[in-house]
Amino acid sequence: MTAAAFLSVYACQVYDESDLAGPDESEPAPTGGRVSTGGAPFVPMTNAGSGGTIATGGAGSRAGGGAGGTGGRGGITSGATGGMSASSNGGSDVGPGGDAGSPGGAAEPGTGGMDNPGGAIEPGGGSPAMGGGGTTGGTETGGSSTGGMPIAPELIDDGEDRNNRVRLNQGRNGYWSTFGPTTCMATPTNTMATSFMTAVSGGSGEYAVHFTAKGGDDDSCGCGFNLLDPKDVYDASAYSAVGFSARSESGEQTIFVKFVTPGTDPDFEYCDENAAADSHEQCYDHFFAEVLLDDTWRDFTVVFEDLLQEGWGFEPPDGFDPAEIVGIQWVAKPGTANLWIDDVKFVE
Repeated sequence: MTAAAFLSVYACQVYDESDLAGPDESEPAPTGGRVSTGGAPFVPMTNAGSGGTIATGGAGSRAGGGAGGTGGRGGITSGATGGMSASSNGGSDVGPGGDAGSPGGAAEPGTGGMDNPGGAIEPGGGSPAMGGGGTTGGTETGGSSTGGMPIAPELIDDGEDRNNRVRLNQGRNGYWSTFGPTTCMATPTNTMATSFMTAVSGGSGEYAVHFTAKGGDDDSCGCGFNLLDPKDVYDASAYSAVGFSARSESGEQTIFVKFVTPGTDPDFEYCDENAAADSHEQCYDHFFAEVLLDDTWRDFTVVFEDLLQEGWGFEPPDGFDPAEIVGIQWVAKPGTANLWIDDVKFVE
């Protein structure tokens, strides 16, 4: 590839010509299993449960009887059965009060009821003043609110929020974009900030990146994201790989999965984007692996230890360092492509 190819004018892009890398004959990265993406973030719900059932006391039913009879039960004082009021006798010494009322609701944290006498203190028992639980009856919990599973810490983006930003997770807050020369005619366009993702069927979710390009034979058309905004290095040393799902709608398609680093991005001033083609000081020789897509959704895993440079640009002295990743790109080879990308995540 000539030096002129690396100075092509790119349409809207995030990485400043970061995808202009030449072909490579590296082996495809191994594939691995799909990693669960977790669920929607936890959203607490209001306490809307009805609590215990409000029960009424039984009406007094029998006159006469011996001393110490119980009238209808009063408000609850503890436990599920409501219990007698400590200060109330059900009926008079003349006869029993009415039958016991139904138990009130649970005692805590609702106010089960008032300490009212179970029955009137006249002979014959009489009806209770207040039977079962009071206005709240039992507890106010009603039921727990789950709101969905928390976001898995390794998830970078699953497309479900539809916008052009990666999931706000573990400090990551960068943005997706498509890039390449104007001949790429890449979609989605970078003006589609709130609808960057496309509805998909057959994937693991409802939305994914649908990238198309018409860029000829060069590997200069692609899409991807920086992990941080403003652009900076992200420490992914807790992980050993990046996983994603992908498929092609245009038959078999080779894709370069590229990792932008400080040593290959001109913004960090290690490489020289104006260096001569044979100087080995040029920028954009990102670390990469090749994957081969077909028309079936498949899971891919790109292992950090397998990443290589093509060898024509600046080579960082320490090689690839997962503690210093700037961004991740999917670059079509050749430039014409029609593919889907979903469920991007770090892999331990």
